[in-house]
Amino acid sequence: MTARAGGRVVSLRISPADCIAIASVCQKLGLGSQQITFAQGARIALSALIESARTGHLIPASDGFDFLEQMSWFKPTEQSLRLSVGSITELPQPHTANIEKQRRRLRFQELRLQKEQDHENWTPALQEEFRPLVEEFFEAT
Repeated sequence: MTARAGGRVVSLRISPADCIAIASVCQKLGLGSQQITFAQGARIALSALIESARTGHLIPASDGFDFLEQMSWFKPTEQSLRLSVGSITELPQPHTANIEKQRRRLRFQELRLQKEQDHENWTPALQEEFRPLVEEFFEAT
């Protein structure tokens, strides 16, 4: 399984002159012939040119924390309205009801084993704790 990188996926048409320029950038970077796809080469070339612009102070360097703010500058597309890869703003919340039910089921199993295997140490307090769990889970076992 490959890890997904954050960012946006785009589809674009590149002019023949720019395709040649992408090949030239990849060659200048020392990438061997037939080692990468054109899409990978285009991404590498774009990244290299953007980094050159940052280094030359033509564009500001970003720490990434303003990603959503900067992306709001663009007209939204149907795809951009979906959850973006790398976005952590809409992570699903754990189902606490399920977690609580699992915790009760485990306690039921623990008490049941204790009652069966260690009945000499079984107390009225344990019986009171066990009774509602039996009513909840007895049919499920």
